[in-house]
Amino acid sequence: APFAFAFYSMMLCAYFGASKSVISYGQLALDIFDHLRAQNKLTRVYGSLYNAVFVWSKPLKNCIQPQLKAYNLGMKSGDITFATTCAIGYCKISFQCGKTLTAVASSIEQFEKSMIYKQCPMWQACLP
Repeated sequence: APFAFAFYSMMLCAYFGASKSVISYGQLALDIFDHLRAQNKLTRVYGSLYNAVFVWSKPLKNCIQPQLKAYNLGMKSGDITFATTCAIGYCKISFQCGKTLTAVASSIEQFEKSMIYKQCPMWQACLP
């Protein structure tokens, strides 16, 4: 259920913009996630919300660390696709928050090294 509300919030945001009601679905996803303590869904919930929803309602710098946390957990649990989404979001938002291009490139290299088998085609979206 937490991922369903996060995904629903993300889709509403994409089609209708970031209104208060759309943001409230995202917050509901986090509340359900916290209540259920569904750590196995953290990568998907955070990846959806902090990449596409909360970037419109929270300060961008507040969206960086949750993505890094979700990336690390996703790589440990095997949710490679959503972990990659979080890595891409982390790099993008870090740059938008003022991180130098050299530092972002270094982050990209670190993320790429952790993908031993290059198993995620989505990663190609992040590479220059």
